[in-house]
Amino acid sequence: MIEAVFSVSPRNLPGLNRLALRLNKLTLSGVISAWHLGRWTDGTKTKHGILFDSEEDAVAAKVNKAI
Repeated sequence: MIEAVFSVSPRNLPGLNRLALRLNKLTLSGVISAWHLGRWTDGTKTKHGILFDSEEDAVAAKVNKAI
């Protein structure tokens, strides 16, 4: 699995939920395949790792995360 780190805003779970909604939209539209929660990558809970099955999915998610 490939881990990509995303900024989370607002911090903590509200921001993580917002990120999950965006990733789910990308999954439903066929841009990326399934993704999996990783871990918080900093102590302030403003960055979270997301696991993807392929490098292509990780790149596509980073490029399209604002959808």
